[in-house]
Amino acid sequence: MKDSYRRIIEAVLQSPWAIIPGELEVIVSKYLTLRQPNFEARKIGPSSRHVRNIAVLPLYGILVHRADVMTYFSGGTSTLEFARMFRRAMADPSVAAVVIEIDSPGGSVYGCDELASEIHDARGRKKICAISNSQMAAAAYWIGSAADAVSCTPGGEIGSIGVIGAHTDESKAMEAAGLAITLISAGKFKTEGNPYEPLGVNARAAMQHRVDQYYGQFVKAVASNRGVSQTAVRAGYGQGRMLGAAEAMRAGMIDHVETLDQMLMRIAH
Repeated sequence: MKDSYRRIIEAVLQSPWAIIPGELEVIVSKYLTLRQPNFEARKIGPSSRHVRNIAVLPLYGILVHRADVMTYFSGGTSTLEFARMFRRAMADPSVAAVVIEIDSPGGSVYGCDELASEIHDARGRKKICAISNSQMAAAAYWIGSAADAVSCTPGGEIGSIGVIGAHTDESKAMEAAGLAITLISAGKFKTEGNPYEPLGVNARAAMQHRVDQYYGQFVKAVASNRGVSQTAVRAGYGQGRMLGAAEAMRAGMIDHVETLDQMLMRIAH
């Protein structure tokens, strides 16, 4: 079981994340202390609810593509599961509008563009709004920006547009423990970025290229969603920082500063 957890951590670190940097460390620390959670007794995320004829869909916690062990212990959201919930709301004739209530530090880039594109493509069929209540960071903003309009609570935050990856060099720790790892592989780059040796120049460049590719995809999506240039997103949307509601409003990242109740009242009229 210990080896399984270590492999999970390695996969987490090597994947690109659109998330607040400190949260990536939290994810790893949680994995290190994980002890076989009771999956059967735990529910994956909260359910949607209806306020009059408005469907309120929760997008909470760390975002991952498929529901997995991380979703269980973090209280996060699977983008695949959220997409199914979104489709049900859009297909429900009793639902006149959809509100995506977001409180998330972001998460894995996997599945983000697909979900954001689906939300964007659904515009015009019903009113779709997103609100930061109270955090819409990184991958969460990637998705939320696809709505017709984006709001933030007065005390909320928006931003962290960027992508991050990490590499752990365990070589000195292994040496101190008297262990030597020999990797047997096929394929020129198969062992590139492994944790048993320092990150080489070429491996670092490859990781940077991958991060840059996802960042470009992120920026392009936000620019399209918000109807601005990619330059405006890169230069004026916080450059990876979180912005408070008023600052995000001035930057053009959101359309309203309001509470969830105020949004629901406004949409209902």
